[in-house]
Amino acid sequence: MDLKKLNQIIKSAENICARDGVRFTTKRRDIFNIVLHERKALSAYEIAEKLRQTSKTSAPAMSVYRILEFLEQRKLVHKIASVNKYAICAHITCNHEHDMPRLAVCSNCLKVEELASNTPIKQELLASLDAIDFQLQSQQLELIGLCSNCRRNPHKPKGGC
Repeated sequence: MDLKKLNQIIKSAENICARDGVRFTTKRRDIFNIVLHERKALSAYEIAEKLRQTSKTSAPAMSVYRILEFLEQRKLVHKIASVNKYAICAHITCNHEHDMPRLAVCSNCLKVEELASNTPIKQELLASLDAIDFQLQSQQLELIGLCSNCRRNPHKPKGGC
């Protein structure tokens, strides 16, 4: 990702926090930047370790979890429930609402790609759930599979692309 795009994402995150009347503290920014610069989903423990390695500060995993929850509430990161890890939201700089994230997660390297919004899919899904009297608790779709790199290199160990 180029520097201009990275700066736009960080500025948008700052604006979202300002809009919500909350501070984008140094620790929140550091954790946000770690998730932003990764090409794969990370656990709170992995983020805590990267924070220790890359900055002069550290944070226990529980503090990282709280900050990730803060970022998730502002739709800056997504929690990938199936693997209990976090990835950056691909739509931070968009000016329109994204109501149902669709995340393609590689089960081998944990690379996460967010798919473009498609409202008819959501409407069809909600209608189908309504037909079986099922109340949705999370409006996030996690599609688990293999990225093209892992399909081409099937013997590569988990966690690396």
